[in-house]
Amino acid sequence: MSRITDVLVVKDRFLNGLNGALKQKVLNINPTNLDTFDKLYATTQRLDEDWRAHSGPSNSGGSFNPGRKKMFFKRVRQLNDQEKATMMKEGKCFGCRKVGHLAKDCPDKGQKGSSVNQIRTILNGLDNVEKKETLEALENQGF
Repeated sequence: MSRITDVLVVKDRFLNGLNGALKQKVLNINPTNLDTFDKLYATTQRLDEDWRAHSGPSNSGGSFNPGRKKMFFKRVRQLNDQEKATMMKEGKCFGCRKVGHLAKDCPDKGQKGSSVNQIRTILNGLDNVEKKETLEALENQGF
């Protein structure tokens, strides 16, 4: 075989090994930009990297995570105007509902019992897909 035939065979085998979408993108490029195997390889690699950078993680097919636990969140109901007025009259904290301090000075604020901090801690330990699912579940529960 001649050198030209060898190059064509190598290019053909290389292209046939690509997935369909990537192969189609490469074939749509001006052939003069792919006249050597090095140019073909570099172009294919660039197109593949561009696709991976823009596609992000796939949500198709679901995900399997055997260590994942079902999470339950305590619903925190917002105070209505009458409840706020009553609590202010009685000098109660809006956070823990105890007398003697305001919510900004609440001794329970930031401790393990704080639902906001618990949610933040849980979210920080999740990957992006799980964070999205958890936030959607919280929104559906009225948070």
